[in-house]
Amino acid sequence: MSPLMITCRETTRRLLKAQDQPLTLSERLGMLLHQRLCRNCRRFAGQLALMQQAGERWRGYTQD
Repeated sequence: MSPLMITCRETTRRLLKAQDQPLTLSERLGMLLHQRLCRNCRRFAGQLALMQQAGERWRGYTQD
């Protein structure tokens, strides 16, 4: 398998990893290419972003 053609499982792993540390260029490109082709992974990425935003807002409320 090409390093740019990755599975849903690998895309999920990279999305979660990206929340803690920067991804390499090849990791980002493979993930973005896969998301362009996979509706479910796009949805998962959106859900992660929504949860991250909600967590940031909650932290803002609790610090006041």
